[in-house]
Amino acid sequence: MNEQERRERQNREVKRNFEAFQKLLPGLLDEHFGEIAVMRDGKLFALYPTMEEAGPAARKQFPDGFFSYQPVDDEPMHSTTLEIYEGAARR
Repeated sequence: MNEQERRERQNREVKRNFEAFQKLLPGLLDEHFGEIAVMRDGKLFALYPTMEEAGPAARKQFPDGFFSYQPVDDEPMHSTTLEIYEGAARR
C-alpha cells in the first residue's frame, strides 16, 4: 500500500468510526464523560481515562494504525477535527 492509499484508508476509518461513535455517544456520556474512546472498524474497542493511556494501548493493539480516538464529551466535533486530533496523539 502506497502512502496515498494508506492516507485514504485512514480517512475512511476515521469517518466510519466518527459516524459509529456519534450513535454510541448518548449512552456513554453519563458513565464515561471525559474519557477517550478508541474505535476501529466502526466499533468501540475500549475506553481509557486519558489520551496518555489510550494512545499506547491502541497503537499496541493495532500496529497498522487503522483506528481513531474520540473524546467522550458533549462538545460537537467533526470528523476532520478528529484527523487532526488523531495525528497529534500519534506524535
